[in-house]
Amino acid sequence: MKRDDQEGEKSMDDDLLTLEEVSHYLKVNKATVYRMAQAGRIPALKVGKVWRFQKSKINEWLAMHSNEARVAVQAEVLPVGSQATGRLP
Repeated sequence: MKRDDQEGEKSMDDDLLTLEEVSHYLKVNKATVYRMAQAGRIPALKVGKVWRFQKSKINEWLAMHSNEARVAVQAEVLPVGSQATGRLP
């Protein structure tokens, strides 16, 4: 019996990403993504001892918080005393 093509298949946006994959996707350091996940500033889930990120949730987060996301990432990336310019490094 042939399954419907849509049944049982997940969308590419529903893929679970690793911390390293998210850091490449967002073009930030892995440590930045790790700190943001620990602080609850980025949608993430912990499976055992490792963090996983649902790509669709990351995309929603980016769309809803694009300016806030830039500021949060800059706060993690910029040295103390640096001023944010509103642009990603």
